[in-house]
Amino acid sequence: MEELRKQRISESMKRNKCCGGYRHGSGKGKSGKYKGIHCDSTWELAFLIYHLDNNLYIERCKERRKYIFNNEEHFYTPDFITDKGIIEIKGYSTEQWESKLKQNPDIIVLYKDEIQQYLEYCKNTYKCDNLESLYDK
Repeated sequence: MEELRKQRISESMKRNKCCGGYRHGSGKGKSGKYKGIHCDSTWELAFLIYHLDNNLYIERCKERRKYIFNNEEHFYTPDFITDKGIIEIKGYSTEQWESKLKQNPDIIVLYKDEIQQYLEYCKNTYKCDNLESLYDK
């Protein structure tokens, strides 16, 4: 009975084009806004702060990207656009993420090692260990 219910919900969601897609705060990280710009994690926050503090071009990406996973069409929205290109900040990798990346090879991915410099910058500049405290109140 439960499987039938899930299947009906899934089919209904697929027919409704308003369902799905990116939603602020839907990720695993601690989300919030900084200077009115939404971040889904403190890693995104550190990256954003570094760019804003150093007058580097950054904006939230609004471009939906298509990819196929398990023979189904999906969409996702990368994190930021900078002068270096479209940036995705990722704390982990999954088979689905690898599929997105393979089908969108122009995306620059920053994993844990690459994001450390931005985290250190914020901790040192703002003298805080809890980056969540930097979100707008």
